[in-house]
Amino acid sequence: MPDPSTLLPETFRMRLRITLLLCLLLPLTGCGAWQALKNGSQQVVSAVFYPKLTTLKLDFTAREAINPDERGHALSVVVRVYQLRDGKAFARASYEQLLSQDRETLGDEMLARHDLLLRPGASTSLNAAVEPDTSQIAVVALLRQPVPPAIWRVSMSVKELDNQKAARLELLDNQILITWLPHPPDPPAAPQPQTPATPPAQKTIAPAAASAPAVPARSGK
Repeated sequence: MPDPSTLLPETFRMRLRITLLLCLLLPLTGCGAWQALKNGSQQVVSAVFYPKLTTLKLDFTAREAINPDERGHALSVVVRVYQLRDGKAFARASYEQLLSQDRETLGDEMLARHDLLLRPGASTSLNAAVEPDTSQIAVVALLRQPVPPAIWRVSMSVKELDNQKAARLELLDNQILITWLPHPPDPPAAPQPQTPATPPAQKTIAPAAASAPAVPARSGK
C-alpha cells in the first residue's frame, strides 16, 4: 500500500512540514525569542503561501473587430504594459500624456515598459522579469478613438498575478478588458440590511371641548 504522504503535492507537504516545525518551537521560546520567531515565521509563511512575483505573464487576445477606422476596418493596436512603483501618477494621467510623454508623466513611478503589437483576430503573450519594487501592472491600448465608451487602460496589483499562470486580457472594439486573474481580489462584502428606525410616536391632541354659548345677562325690571 503506498505511503499516504506521497499522495500529497510536494508544495503542500513542504507547507505542512513548516507548520509542524513552528508548532514544535513555539512552546520553547521566551518573550523576546517568541517575537523574533513570530517575525521570522511570518516571513516564512508569506514566502511559502504568497511568493513574490518575479515573472510577469500576460496573455492577450484580440477579436476580429478592433480599433476600427473611419470605414469600419479593423486595425492593429499597440499595447503598452507598465511596471509601476504604485499607481497614483498613472491614474491621474490622460491618454495624450501617456501616448507622447509617458516617461515625463509617470516619472519615478515607472520602473519598466513593454510594447506589443496586437493584430485583429490574433493573440500574443508577454513573459518578462518583474522589477523588485513593482506593485502595480498597468496596460494601455493605443486606440484611434480613445473616447467613451472606449476603455483604453486597465491595471492590476502584483498580488493578483502568478509566476506560473498568465493573466488574460482581451481587446474587442475599442475596449481592453481583463478577463481572468490567477488571484482575483475578494468581492466586496454584501451590505447588511438596515432596519428602519421606529418613527417617534405622534402626540394625539384631543380636540378642545366646545364652550357653552354665553347667556346674556338680564336686566332687572
